[in-house]
Amino acid sequence: MKRVSWVGIGLVTLAAWTGSPAWGVDNDPLEKSAASVNASAASAGSQQVAARLASELNASCKCSAYTAAKLTTQRTQNDWGWGEVLIANELAQALSLKLGISLTKATAMVTQDRQQDMGWGQIAHANGLNLGRLVSGVERSANAVGAANKTAQGNAGNSSSGGTSSGGPGASHSSGSAGGGGQGGGSQGKGAEGHSGGNGGGAGGGKGH
Repeated sequence: MKRVSWVGIGLVTLAAWTGSPAWGVDNDPLEKSAASVNASAASAGSQQVAARLASELNASCKCSAYTAAKLTTQRTQNDWGWGEVLIANELAQALSLKLGISLTKATAMVTQDRQQDMGWGQIAHANGLNLGRLVSGVERSANAVGAANKTAQGNAGNSSSGGTSSGGPGASHSSGSAGGGGQGGGSQGKGAEGHSGGNGGGAGGGKGH
């Protein structure tokens, strides 16, 4: 009986410990996702990233609440990176659904918690949100931002190299045309010269006759 009692106490203690994890930057999966988004956005223009994040967030909530301008303002006011902007809004969406409150109110709650130095994982846990689902959504959006950035860079590179190629053949073609014109002019000149000589010979023959 004592052994069973100790096992039961151990399980209760373990459950209590795992139910209240000490979230920190190093072991918070949402913090890592934020860093990933910030890294992807580092080489892209702010307007491009803001537009992409707005598109991802609108698709996530099946709404049109987000715009590039609103996200840019949110980022500036809170001194966040783009990863933090994405996570704050993903958390707000989840909180809005769970509590049945507006996105505006949910976003204000998340922002207030963050300003009190709470980690993203702590905010999710404190509000009983599904951390795994949040991480999955954030990573999906982070990958979309990274892919869009690579596509934009690839298009810019192709456009640049394409302009150089078209200039080369164009110059070569012009040179060839000019050369052809010169040859044609020379041929006509020779024909005219021969024609004059024939006329001269004919005149001389008539005079001798």
